[in-house]
Amino acid sequence: MPSATPSQPRNLDGLRERYLNSSPEDGIYLGDPTAHRKTRWLPMEGAGANGHVLAISSEDETPSPASLLAVLRITSKDNWTMPDGNWKGPREFAKHFADVKLTCTGAQPPSGVFRGDYPHVVDNLKGIQDMIAVAGCEKKKGLLVEVKRGDPSGGLKVKFQHALFEKKSDDSDGDAAESGDDEVNDGVPSIENWPTSHPKARNALTKMKDTHDLFPLPLYKQLSFESDRCKLVQPRDYCRSLSEAIVEVRFGLTHWRLKKTDEEVFSAHIQNMCLLPVPAMALPSPTKKRPRVGAEHPLSPLKRMRLESTTDAGSESLRG
Repeated sequence: MPSATPSQPRNLDGLRERYLNSSPEDGIYLGDPTAHRKTRWLPMEGAGANGHVLAISSEDETPSPASLLAVLRITSKDNWTMPDGNWKGPREFAKHFADVKLTCTGAQPPSGVFRGDYPHVVDNLKGIQDMIAVAGCEKKKGLLVEVKRGDPSGGLKVKFQHALFEKKSDDSDGDAAESGDDEVNDGVPSIENWPTSHPKARNALTKMKDTHDLFPLPLYKQLSFESDRCKLVQPRDYCRSLSEAIVEVRFGLTHWRLKKTDEEVFSAHIQNMCLLPVPAMALPSPTKKRPRVGAEHPLSPLKRMRLESTTDAGSESLRG
């Protein structure tokens, strides 16, 4: 989410300017046509030669994972950010509730300063994929997906994911939503009160309390550009808040090479998201400022004909 600094941007233009001038350590803005040159792929720990993590391209002996940044419109289609991932039992990619990932897709904003940057976002991600993928391999999946029928954005959109649960390790501090500073975690939901919509998900969650840590979606809402504070969005509001919203997304990238199927799988892991204070393109409700009901129809067919006749006669007199 936007960081708090003395020079808080006052509008979207100022925010974009900050992105373009920030260091790679503060986030690599994909709206910059040269952004992909600031990254490199490094082997993933414990993954052999098949797994990789995108890192900042630097000469440091201790490399840092790259934090990519884009401002996108989260599409209402493919928005699977319900707090339980709409899990109702075993399915292909989530046989257990612990496997559930919240997913959504980001497309070109409909207007504004970030709309023109979107083609650079797509081109940069293509370039980043090409840096690691086997030459000639066209089976790249998971990151750039085709826009489904009915979505007005056209072309490609970016798919994001967030894993809700992680198996506890020996050195785990307990529920991730509860660990740490009480003031910082005030209002952050825990695994005990995590909302579910299906009995199977609720039963599975009860059994997972002692075996898994919960990681809520780090989704925030910036109330205005005059304020540098962002408010945490609650789980029940994830899907509604994100649908068609203009959002700053920070994410990391991983790559897996599946030799059996000859596929290159890329995943965009959400680090945090912030709903930007962009005015909605909306009209007032038709029930507001309702006119008084008159004795006559305001524009009945006969009245319309009289008005048209008067207008035609006036036009003739002007020409004469």
